[in-house]
Amino acid sequence: MNCRHCGAPIELTDRFCSNCGASVQQENKTHQVNVEHLQPQDTSYTNSADTSHSSISLLNKWWWVILAALAIGGYWFYQSNQKIKLIDYVEVEVVGLDSRGQASVSIDYDRLYDVYVKSGQKKYKDQYELDDALNEKVDININPVFNLSNEDNLTVTVTSKLSEFKGGKKKLTVKNLQKPKVLKLEDVFKTVVVSFEGANRYGKAIIENNLPDGLDTLNFEVKNNGHLSNSEKTQLLLPESELQTLEDLGYVLDKNFNVYVNVEGLANVVDYAKDITNYEDIQRRISEEILRTHKDIDATKMYGTRYELKREATIYRPAADRSDQYGTLLDIYTVKEYNGGTDGRLRRTFTDVIGFHNILVDESNKADLSQMKPLTLFTNLSETKDSIIQNLKSDGYELVE
Repeated sequence: MNCRHCGAPIELTDRFCSNCGASVQQENKTHQVNVEHLQPQDTSYTNSADTSHSSISLLNKWWWVILAALAIGGYWFYQSNQKIKLIDYVEVEVVGLDSRGQASVSIDYDRLYDVYVKSGQKKYKDQYELDDALNEKVDININPVFNLSNEDNLTVTVTSKLSEFKGGKKKLTVKNLQKPKVLKLEDVFKTVVVSFEGANRYGKAIIENNLPDGLDTLNFEVKNNGHLSNSEKTQLLLPESELQTLEDLGYVLDKNFNVYVNVEGLANVVDYAKDITNYEDIQRRISEEILRTHKDIDATKMYGTRYELKREATIYRPAADRSDQYGTLLDIYTVKEYNGGTDGRLRRTFTDVIGFHNILVDESNKADLSQMKPLTLFTNLSETKDSIIQNLKSDGYELVE
């Protein structure tokens, strides 16, 4: 610094100027003040530089984080695009008639395996192993499935748990379903002939189907079949099991398909044998039948055979659910078979069951004997009459008192 009076150079520690002798204490105070004012300014500059350096360092760190995230995302995107899209190999088929269509899905396993091999992946050694993995770890859903019409939209969704394959979703529109023809009431009335057989209250329908266009293969049924009565109406039905056949032929049922048929021509049977007005005539015919079956042969000679017959019980059954026998009357006999001649020794004892079925009656409950059919039940020779009666009761027969 310099003296303010003469300009000679002086030191900060000097109290007087060595050239002119002037006091320099005031200059020292002034300079000290200036130094003190400068010190904070220098410190402030230094702190600002440090802060700037820290900000740059922090910014560099964030750039590294962003670059790492981009690298990870890029790798994931790359790996994701390396997976085989299963949705591209899912095939959808819609069959049936318009408004009755049904959808199904499948995987083109052969084409998918070719793509898998070309991708260079080797986790599955052959197509069978890959097919098993696909069946176990891949789910395919389609919605809706049933009652489809043309222009309906379908959504197919594939979910995969296999690392080599990814799922997906696609939408399809139903097209080219055939418009169905209608099986009309008047066609059924004209070509399906229904007649009846059996006994009143136990009648069965005989259905003759003469429909054209392959429809004659349909198996119609009637309601309450096997328990039909004269003068009632029974409904002609097409079972659920036949509806698919109908659709395969390109048809659907008329919305108002209600066909009723009058039951007629069934013969009458009685519920109780004793209600038959000529019951004794039938018993006489059974006795004649048992005598004819067990007729003595050379009974007076040693090599001959003689029979002894004893009626033990009479049983009756008006009808059976699983049988075409109506109005069945049976007698149960104990049969003893003897040697002929003077020997007369007993050979064996057994039970025989013999009678008639198709015992049909008129309005006065009189049986038409000409319509009856003989019936013999073959029994085990060692079986007792009580055991036979019990078995017949379990089959719908009742004892006639």
